[in-house]
Amino acid sequence: EQLEKRIQDLDNIIRCLYEDRVSGRITPERYDSMANGYEQEQAEKKRELQELVERIGEVDMRDKCIQEFIRNAKQYIEMPKLTPELLRVFIRRIEVYEKFEKYSRTAGNPIQIHYAFRLPEQEGVPAIDVLAQPTAKTA
Repeated sequence: EQLEKRIQDLDNIIRCLYEDRVSGRITPERYDSMANGYEQEQAEKKRELQELVERIGEVDMRDKCIQEFIRNAKQYIEMPKLTPELLRVFIRRIEVYEKFEKYSRTAGNPIQIHYAFRLPEQEGVPAIDVLAQPTAKTA
């Protein structure tokens, strides 16, 4: 608000300065030096205002994304069991590979989970590698 008010004030000052120049109250040289100073200040204030508007837009967008994530997460926090819907929201795909020991009943299958979002500790790594634990039951 202060920047917008100052920009408006500078417009008024420049207009009055021009009227003083036309009426002969100030010399052309004096008008040129004063007008240039005010116009530079006005351009600087407009630039500052534009930067603030862009920064506010970025913060608003980030806030919307965070709020949407929280809203989505709250829907699934208190789920008693893993459902297909929950998997589709948070996991892009799960890759299950062949066992290292082909006919072993105790060896687990290597699993790679690709999440639908990026975890902070995951930077530069395409997925989290997880080795499946063998189950007590056998087929």
